[in-house]
Amino acid sequence: MLLLHHEQRDTHSGLRARVVRAVGEASTTLGFTPSVRMEGLVDTNVPREIADHVVAVLSEALTNIARHAHADRAQVVLTADGHEASLTVWDDGVGITPGGRRSGLRNMAERAEQLGGRFEVSSPEGGGTLPAWWVPLPVEEDSPSGTARTPLARSVTRRAVTPVGPVTGTGETGHSAHAVNVSVASG
Repeated sequence: MLLLHHEQRDTHSGLRARVVRAVGEASTTLGFTPSVRMEGLVDTNVPREIADHVVAVLSEALTNIARHAHADRAQVVLTADGHEASLTVWDDGVGITPGGRRSGLRNMAERAEQLGGRFEVSSPEGGGTLPAWWVPLPVEEDSPSGTARTPLARSVTRRAVTPVGPVTGTGETGHSAHAVNVSVASG
């Protein structure tokens, strides 16, 4: 993977700093700097275990762009709303090649599944790729011994994601897309 060297030294930094660093390090390989938008209490509400997965998924997505997309632009959006963390990494490249390898996408799906979340990837009509990764966040619950962090036992709801760039088509989010199935084998 393209960005592994920063992950070991960065596990004690906040998630915002780690995301910015990962994007900055990928810029050289990509030939451009992706835009980054973060919303919510990313450093406060996303525990380290989930943050480590977020950075790994981001690194995989940026690596895929560098290796396969032939993109000129990309946008990273990370949100934490207190109930879930979501990461999308849109690019304006050639999209997903039919019949191509899917190991990186499968890795992202497996990481989401390990945390009780979901992963979807689509190809907007205008081109490019839009992977979207969601995981539930732990919530504070009162317990006899004080306040404990426990994982949420609920399904992750899908949020509309609108890529920035020249995307054509119709739909609630302003674009239509074609989904690509990524299966995760259990067991």
